[in-house]
This record gives sequence, structure tokens and C-alpha cells, in this order.
Amino acid sequence: MSLGREAGQAGLRPWRHVAETRTDRHARNAATEQAMALAGIAGLADRPVAALSTGQRRLVELARCLAGDFDVLLLDEPSSGLDGVETERFGEILTRVAAERGAGILLVEHDMALVMNVCDYVHVLDFGTKIFEGTTADVSSSDEVRAAYLGGEPAGQQQPKITR
Repeated sequence: MSLGREAGQAGLRPWRHVAETRTDRHARNAATEQAMALAGIAGLADRPVAALSTGQRRLVELARCLAGDFDVLLLDEPSSGLDGVETERFGEILTRVAAERGAGILLVEHDMALVMNVCDYVHVLDFGTKIFEGTTADVSSSDEVRAAYLGGEPAGQQQPKITR
């Protein structure tokens, strides 16, 4: 779990992994405990990761990141494989991280519910082409975004209805 913190401590001096100071060890342990508490997985600390569910494993991955010292958290499809309840919990943790740490979050995600709950500002790509940029409130009212991600057709481009 402390991997996220150790990587930052070593930096350009990898020998610090071997010769860790007492101060570094205390900082690493404190950061690890805080990250596990924030991710809500402190009770899983003694269990092997292989014995955890997909949702729990994803929270372990997040806690590893949270143990590090960062200003921006970069996440690529973090809700992949999670059910709705797990995704909602994951989003709540991300929102809390942003609020408590003042950290920015760059979230690459297809789960629009997670995006809408976590993000303040959104860039929407459709097959690598930016089709929208704006607030989450604006996203939900965009015909192009709705057509690409939320279902539906852009205004003026609906297929004609054929009646007999």
C-alpha cells in the first residue's frame, strides 16, 4: 500500500528505498494509513490483494496513489469493472480528495454518471475528436454529447420516421 509514497520519496535517489530514514518511514506509514482510511479500506490491510473483489482491488489501487504526494491525480477508466454502487463510492472518494487536498483530477472515463458527479469541467472526445468543452451542466444539455455518449440523435439530425 505504501508504494505510492515510496516512489515519491526515492525520486532520483533510489538507494533511499534501502536506507530509509526514521522520518521517511514515519511519513510513509502515516501517508499509507491516511490513504487507506480515505479509501475506506483500512479493514482490508491484512488481506492479500488476490483475495479481494474487483471493487476492493480498485480501491487499493486508488489508495496507493493517494499515499503519494501529488497535486494532480491522473486516472484512466478507474470505474472499469465496477458496479453502480462501487462506482458511486469511488466518485465520492475522488470528490473528497479534490476538496480536502485541493488536488486536481484528470479523469479519462466513459462512465458519464461518474464524470457528471466528480467533474466540474469536461472535455468530450468522440473517436479522438473534441466535440464539446464546458461545465457538467452544459454537457447534459449538449445534443452532440447526448448523441455520442448518452444516447439519442443531435437536433436536426434525427432519422425520419417512416409510417405506413
